[in-house]
Amino acid sequence: MTLEIKAGPVSANLIEQDDWICLSNRPSIPYEVESLVKWAEICAVGGTAIDIGAYTGLFSIIAAKQGCCVIAFEPMPTHVARCWDNFRLNNVEVEIYNACVSDAVGEAVIKFNPNAPYLTYGASLIRSTCGAGNESKLLNVHSMTIDSLGLDQCTAIKIDVERGEPMVLAGARNTLERLKPVLIVEVIGEEEKAAVRTAVPDYDVAAELDMRNWLMVPK
Repeated sequence: MTLEIKAGPVSANLIEQDDWICLSNRPSIPYEVESLVKWAEICAVGGTAIDIGAYTGLFSIIAAKQGCCVIAFEPMPTHVARCWDNFRLNNVEVEIYNACVSDAVGEAVIKFNPNAPYLTYGASLIRSTCGAGNESKLLNVHSMTIDSLGLDQCTAIKIDVERGEPMVLAGARNTLERLKPVLIVEVIGEEEKAAVRTAVPDYDVAAELDMRNWLMVPK
C-alpha cells in the first residue's frame, strides 16, 4: 500500500510498509506540513536542492516534482533501497549517495536503533541512543561534506540528521557563503539551536516550522 502526502501544489506517494513518516502521519496532525509546504515553495524556482537525511525520500520527491535537480544523502542502506522504490513510484530522478554528511570527508560511525522495524528512524552521528529504548548498534558509513561537491548553484538545503546539523553546516561553510541557499534545518534543544546559529552567523531564522525545523535565509 502507498500513502499520498501533500506539499502545497504537489504530493508524494510513499510505500507505507515500515515507514515512520507514514505511520506518524495523521489527518489531525499531518507530517511536517508547514515544512513541506515551505520546501515546495522554495523549490518551485528550480535549480539544485539538497536533501540531507533523506530517510525514504519524501523531501527529495517534492523537490524533484517542483523541477529541481535533487541530490540526496542517506547513510542507512535499507533506507536508500526504499528511496529508489519511492523515486520509481513517483517517476522522479534523484541523485542519491549512501553516505552521511558532516564536517569531514572520510569514514564515520553512525548509531541506529536495532529495535525499530526495518526502516529505523533516529540514526545519528551524535546521539548515544536512537529512537525508542536505550539500545543502539553501530554502522560504518562514508562521510561527505557539502563543500566537497563543488556546486556552482544551490537553491535549497534541507537538513534532518538527529543533532548532527551543526556538523553538516560546518562542512558547508564555503557553499553557503558562495551560493546562499535557503535552509530548512531541524533543531532539537537549546544547545543545538545555539550551535546552529554559531555555524551560520550570516543567516537569520525566518520562521519556526512544525515546532522543530528552522527556515533560515541569508542576511
